[in-house]
Amino acid sequence: MTKLEIIIAAKDLATGVVQTVNSATRSYKQTLQEANGAANEFSGTIRNLFLSFGGYAVIKNAVSAGYSFNSTMEETRVGLASLIYSMREFRDKAGDIVTGQRAFEAALSLSAGTQNRLRIAGLETAATYEQLTKAYTQSYVPALKAGFDEKMVVNFSTAIVQAATSMRVPLDMLGEEVRSILSGNMTPRTTMLQPLMEAAGLTNEKIRQLNAEGKLYPAVMKALEGATVGAAEASKNLSVQLSNLKDAATQALGKGMEIGFQKTKGIIKDMTDSIVTFNKETGEIKWNESLIVSLQKMD
Repeated sequence: MTKLEIIIAAKDLATGVVQTVNSATRSYKQTLQEANGAANEFSGTIRNLFLSFGGYAVIKNAVSAGYSFNSTMEETRVGLASLIYSMREFRDKAGDIVTGQRAFEAALSLSAGTQNRLRIAGLETAATYEQLTKAYTQSYVPALKAGFDEKMVVNFSTAIVQAATSMRVPLDMLGEEVRSILSGNMTPRTTMLQPLMEAAGLTNEKIRQLNAEGKLYPAVMKALEGATVGAAEASKNLSVQLSNLKDAATQALGKGMEIGFQKTKGIIKDMTDSIVTFNKETGEIKWNESLIVSLQKMD
Protein backbone atom coordinates (compact mmCIF):
# COMPACT_ATOMS: atom_id res chain seq x y z
CA MET A 1 0.00 0.00 0.00
CA THR A 2 1.03 3.60 -0.46
CA LYS A 3 2.19 5.95 2.26
CA LEU A 4 -0.88 8.07 1.54
CA GLU A 5 -3.19 5.11 2.21
CA ILE A 6 -1.45 4.43 5.52
CA ILE A 7 -1.84 8.05 6.55
CA ILE A 8 -5.54 8.06 5.67
CA ALA A 9 -6.18 4.75 7.45
CA ALA A 10 -4.49 5.97 10.62
CA LYS A 11 -6.06 9.44 10.62
CA ASP A 12 -8.64 8.78 13.35
CA LEU A 13 -6.13 6.99 15.53
CA ALA A 14 -3.55 9.74 15.10
CA THR A 15 -6.10 12.38 16.06
CA GLY A 16 -6.93 10.46 19.22
CA VAL A 17 -3.28 10.00 20.10
CA VAL A 18 -2.56 13.72 19.62
CA GLN A 19 -5.48 14.60 21.89
CA THR A 20 -4.27 12.12 24.49
CA VAL A 21 -0.73 13.47 24.35
CA ASN A 22 -2.05 17.00 24.75
CA SER A 23 -4.05 15.90 27.79
CA ALA A 24 -1.03 14.13 29.21
CA THR A 25 1.08 17.24 28.65
CA ARG A 26 -1.45 19.43 30.43
CA SER A 27 -1.67 16.96 33.30
CA TYR A 28 2.13 16.81 33.59
CA LYS A 29 2.38 20.61 33.54
CA GLN A 30 -0.21 20.81 36.28
CA THR A 31 1.71 18.22 38.26
CA LEU A 32 4.85 20.31 37.97
CA GLN A 33 2.87 23.37 39.04
CA GLU A 34 1.62 21.43 42.06
CA ALA A 35 5.18 20.40 42.84
CA ASN A 36 6.33 23.99 42.54
CA GLY A 37 3.41 25.09 44.70
CA ALA A 38 4.39 22.57 47.35
CA ALA A 39 7.99 23.68 47.05
CA ASN A 40 6.96 27.30 47.72
CA GLU A 41 5.91 26.19 51.21
CA PHE A 42 9.51 25.22 52.00
CA SER A 43 11.89 27.81 53.33
CA GLY A 44 13.94 29.83 50.82
CA THR A 45 17.02 27.93 51.88
CA ILE A 46 15.53 24.56 50.96
CA ARG A 47 14.28 25.93 47.63
CA ASN A 48 17.71 27.27 46.81
CA LEU A 49 19.25 23.95 47.76
CA PHE A 50 16.90 22.14 45.36
CA LEU A 51 17.75 24.57 42.59
CA SER A 52 21.48 24.26 43.23
CA PHE A 53 21.21 20.54 42.48
CA GLY A 54 19.63 21.19 39.09
CA GLY A 55 16.07 22.42 39.59
CA TYR A 56 14.23 20.57 36.84
CA ALA A 57 15.90 17.22 37.56
CA VAL A 58 15.00 17.52 41.24
CA ILE A 59 11.37 18.35 40.47
CA LYS A 60 11.22 15.50 37.94
CA ASN A 61 12.59 13.05 40.50
CA ALA A 62 10.19 14.44 43.09
CA VAL A 63 7.23 13.80 40.79
CA SER A 64 8.50 10.26 40.15
CA ALA A 65 8.91 9.59 43.88
CA GLY A 66 5.44 10.95 44.61
CA TYR A 67 3.86 8.82 41.89
CA SER A 68 5.75 5.73 43.07
CA PHE A 69 4.58 6.20 46.66
CA ASN A 70 0.97 6.71 45.58
CA SER A 71 1.17 3.55 43.50
CA THR A 72 2.51 1.63 46.51
CA MET A 73 -0.26 3.01 48.74
CA GLU A 74 -2.89 2.09 46.18
CA GLU A 75 -1.63 -1.47 45.78
CA THR A 76 -1.13 -2.13 49.50
CA ARG A 77 -4.57 -0.69 50.32
CA VAL A 78 -6.27 -3.26 48.10
CA GLY A 79 -3.89 -6.04 49.17
CA LEU A 80 -4.47 -5.42 52.87
CA ALA A 81 -8.23 -5.14 52.30
CA SER A 82 -8.26 -8.50 50.53
CA LEU A 83 -6.42 -10.05 53.46
CA ILE A 84 -8.77 -8.49 56.00
CA TYR A 85 -11.81 -9.51 53.93
CA SER A 86 -10.67 -13.14 53.89
CA MET A 87 -10.25 -13.30 57.68
CA ARG A 88 -13.00 -11.12 59.09
CA GLU A 89 -16.78 -11.34 59.43
CA PHE A 90 -18.59 -8.07 58.73
CA ARG A 91 -21.98 -7.04 60.08
CA ASP A 92 -24.29 -4.07 59.46
CA LYS A 93 -25.86 -1.87 62.15
CA ALA A 94 -28.65 -4.40 62.61
CA GLY A 95 -26.11 -7.12 63.31
CA ASP A 96 -26.71 -9.00 60.08
CA ILE A 97 -23.73 -10.47 58.24
CA VAL A 98 -22.82 -8.61 55.05
CA THR A 99 -20.87 -10.11 52.19
CA GLY A 100 -19.62 -9.23 48.72
CA GLN A 101 -19.02 -5.60 47.82
CA ARG A 102 -20.41 -4.21 51.09
CA ALA A 103 -18.07 -6.40 53.10
CA PHE A 104 -15.12 -5.47 50.89
CA GLU A 105 -15.88 -1.76 51.32
CA ALA A 106 -15.74 -2.30 55.09
CA ALA A 107 -12.42 -4.12 54.62
CA LEU A 108 -11.12 -1.17 52.57
CA SER A 109 -12.02 1.16 55.44
CA LEU A 110 -10.09 -0.99 57.91
CA SER A 111 -7.23 -1.18 55.42
CA ALA A 112 -7.01 2.61 55.18
CA GLY A 113 -6.82 2.89 58.97
CA THR A 114 -4.12 0.23 59.06
CA GLN A 115 -2.13 2.06 56.39
CA ASN A 116 -2.17 5.26 58.46
CA ARG A 117 -0.87 3.40 61.52
CA LEU A 118 1.89 1.81 59.45
CA ARG A 119 2.80 5.19 57.96
CA ILE A 120 3.10 6.67 61.46
CA ALA A 121 5.27 3.73 62.54
CA GLY A 122 7.45 4.35 59.49
CA LEU A 123 7.91 7.96 60.57
CA GLU A 124 8.83 6.94 64.12
CA THR A 125 11.26 4.09 63.44
CA ALA A 126 14.07 3.14 61.08
CA ALA A 127 11.72 0.72 59.31
CA THR A 128 10.16 1.84 56.04
CA TYR A 129 6.46 1.75 55.23
CA GLU A 130 7.12 -1.06 52.74
CA GLN A 131 8.97 -3.17 55.33
CA LEU A 132 6.25 -2.66 57.91
CA THR A 133 3.50 -3.49 55.42
CA LYS A 134 5.25 -6.73 54.48
CA ALA A 135 5.64 -7.66 58.16
CA TYR A 136 1.97 -6.84 58.79
CA THR A 137 0.87 -9.01 55.88
CA GLN A 138 3.00 -11.92 57.09
CA SER A 139 1.77 -11.51 60.66
CA TYR A 140 -1.91 -10.95 60.01
CA VAL A 141 -3.32 -14.47 59.71
CA PRO A 142 -1.43 -16.11 62.61
CA ALA A 143 -1.93 -12.97 64.73
CA LEU A 144 -5.71 -12.97 64.24
CA LYS A 145 -5.80 -16.65 65.10
CA ALA A 146 -3.98 -15.70 68.32
CA GLY A 147 -6.68 -13.15 69.16
CA PHE A 148 -4.99 -9.93 67.97
CA ASP A 149 -7.00 -7.10 66.44
CA GLU A 150 -5.79 -4.87 63.57
CA LYS A 151 -4.16 -2.31 65.87
CA MET A 152 -2.38 -5.05 67.81
CA VAL A 153 -1.07 -6.53 64.56
CA VAL A 154 0.40 -3.14 63.62
CA ASN A 155 2.11 -2.84 67.02
CA PHE A 156 3.41 -6.40 66.83
CA SER A 157 4.61 -5.99 63.24
CA THR A 158 6.50 -2.81 64.15
CA ALA A 159 8.09 -4.45 67.19
CA ILE A 160 9.05 -7.60 65.30
CA VAL A 161 10.74 -5.56 62.54
CA GLN A 162 12.64 -3.58 65.18
CA ALA A 163 13.73 -6.79 66.93
CA ALA A 164 14.74 -8.44 63.66
CA THR A 165 16.73 -5.39 62.61
CA SER A 166 18.57 -5.16 65.93
CA MET A 167 19.40 -8.88 65.86
CA ARG A 168 20.33 -8.81 62.15
CA VAL A 169 17.57 -11.18 61.12
CA PRO A 170 17.00 -10.86 57.34
CA LEU A 171 13.60 -9.27 56.83
CA ASP A 172 12.80 -11.66 53.99
CA MET A 173 12.80 -14.44 56.61
CA LEU A 174 10.33 -12.65 58.83
CA GLY A 175 7.30 -14.62 57.64
CA GLU A 176 8.62 -17.88 59.03
CA GLU A 177 9.78 -16.13 62.21
CA VAL A 178 6.33 -14.71 62.85
CA ARG A 179 4.45 -17.92 62.11
CA SER A 180 6.69 -20.04 64.33
CA ILE A 181 6.53 -17.57 67.22
CA LEU A 182 2.76 -17.01 67.20
CA SER A 183 1.96 -20.70 66.75
CA GLY A 184 4.46 -21.96 69.34
CA ASN A 185 6.47 -23.94 66.81
CA MET A 186 9.87 -22.28 67.19
CA THR A 187 12.99 -24.18 66.19
CA PRO A 188 16.63 -23.04 66.08
CA ARG A 189 16.57 -23.53 62.32
CA THR A 190 13.49 -21.42 61.55
CA THR A 191 13.36 -18.93 64.44
CA MET A 192 16.37 -16.70 64.96
CA LEU A 193 14.38 -14.72 67.54
CA GLN A 194 13.77 -17.85 69.65
CA PRO A 195 16.44 -16.88 72.23
CA LEU A 196 14.70 -13.52 72.70
CA MET A 197 11.35 -15.23 73.29
CA GLU A 198 12.74 -17.85 75.63
CA ALA A 199 14.62 -15.21 77.63
CA ALA A 200 11.20 -13.74 78.42
CA GLY A 201 9.86 -17.18 79.40
CA LEU A 202 8.02 -17.78 76.13
CA THR A 203 8.77 -21.39 75.30
CA ASN A 204 6.71 -23.19 72.69
CA GLU A 205 4.56 -24.73 75.40
CA LYS A 206 3.97 -21.38 77.10
CA ILE A 207 3.08 -19.70 73.79
CA ARG A 208 0.50 -22.39 73.03
CA GLN A 209 -0.98 -22.02 76.49
CA LEU A 210 -1.25 -18.23 76.23
CA ASN A 211 -2.62 -18.57 72.71
CA ALA A 212 -5.40 -20.84 73.94
CA GLU A 213 -6.19 -18.39 76.75
CA GLY A 214 -6.18 -15.35 74.45
CA LYS A 215 -3.34 -13.77 76.43
CA LEU A 216 -0.48 -14.02 73.96
CA TYR A 217 -0.39 -10.39 72.79
CA PRO A 218 0.77 -8.74 76.06
CA ALA A 219 3.28 -11.53 76.67
CA VAL A 220 4.90 -11.36 73.23
CA MET A 221 4.98 -7.56 73.30
CA LYS A 222 6.70 -7.76 76.69
CA ALA A 223 9.29 -10.08 75.13
CA LEU A 224 9.86 -7.55 72.36
CA GLU A 225 9.96 -4.60 74.75
CA GLY A 226 13.75 -4.38 74.73
CA ALA A 227 13.74 -4.00 70.97
CA THR A 228 11.04 -1.31 71.01
CA VAL A 229 12.73 0.65 73.80
CA GLY A 230 16.04 0.35 72.00
CA ALA A 231 14.39 1.55 68.80
CA ALA A 232 13.03 4.59 70.62
CA GLU A 233 16.55 5.45 71.74
CA ALA A 234 17.93 4.71 68.27
CA SER A 235 15.42 7.18 66.80
CA LYS A 236 17.74 9.91 68.12
CA ASN A 237 20.57 8.64 65.91
CA LEU A 238 21.42 10.55 62.75
CA SER A 239 20.93 7.52 60.48
CA VAL A 240 17.41 6.91 61.80
CA GLN A 241 16.52 10.60 61.62
CA LEU A 242 17.69 10.67 58.00
CA SER A 243 15.60 7.58 57.30
CA ASN A 244 12.57 9.24 58.88
CA LEU A 245 13.21 12.42 56.90
CA LYS A 246 13.26 10.39 53.69
CA ASP A 247 9.98 8.69 54.63
CA ALA A 248 8.38 12.02 55.52
CA ALA A 249 9.52 13.63 52.26
CA THR A 250 8.32 10.68 50.19
CA GLN A 251 4.92 10.69 51.89
CA ALA A 252 4.61 14.46 51.45
CA LEU A 253 5.46 14.17 47.76
CA GLY A 254 2.86 11.44 47.39
CA LYS A 255 0.26 13.65 49.04
CA GLY A 256 1.20 16.58 46.81
CA MET A 257 1.02 14.48 43.66
CA GLU A 258 -2.40 12.93 44.34
CA ILE A 259 -4.33 15.06 41.82
CA GLY A 260 -1.81 14.54 39.03
CA PHE A 261 -1.63 10.81 39.88
CA GLN A 262 -5.39 10.38 39.52
CA LYS A 263 -5.42 12.35 36.25
CA THR A 264 -2.60 10.24 34.86
CA LYS A 265 -4.54 7.07 35.66
CA GLY A 266 -7.53 8.52 33.83
CA ILE A 267 -5.43 9.30 30.76
CA ILE A 268 -3.94 5.79 30.74
CA LYS A 269 -7.42 4.26 30.97
CA ASP A 270 -8.64 6.45 28.09
CA MET A 271 -5.68 5.34 25.98
CA THR A 272 -6.41 1.68 26.76
CA ASP A 273 -10.10 2.12 25.94
CA SER A 274 -9.16 3.74 22.63
CA ILE A 275 -7.34 0.53 21.69
CA VAL A 276 -9.69 -2.16 23.03
CA THR A 277 -12.97 -2.52 24.90
CA PHE A 278 -14.63 -5.69 26.17
CA ASN A 279 -17.80 -7.06 27.72
CA LYS A 280 -17.14 -9.51 30.56
CA GLU A 281 -20.66 -10.91 30.52
CA THR A 282 -20.75 -11.72 26.80
CA GLY A 283 -17.03 -12.34 26.40
CA GLU A 284 -16.93 -9.91 23.47
CA ILE A 285 -13.68 -8.05 22.72
CA LYS A 286 -13.80 -5.04 20.42
CA TRP A 287 -10.56 -3.65 18.96
CA ASN A 288 -9.92 -0.26 17.41
CA GLU A 289 -10.38 -1.19 13.77
CA SER A 290 -8.40 1.80 12.45
CA LEU A 291 -5.42 0.76 14.52
CA ILE A 292 -5.62 -2.90 13.53
CA VAL A 293 -5.99 -2.12 9.83
CA SER A 294 -3.06 0.32 9.95
CA LEU A 295 -0.84 -2.24 11.65
CA GLN A 296 -1.81 -4.98 9.24
CA LYS A 297 -0.96 -2.84 6.19
CA MET A 298 2.43 -1.73 7.40
CA ASP A 299 5.39 -3.36 5.70
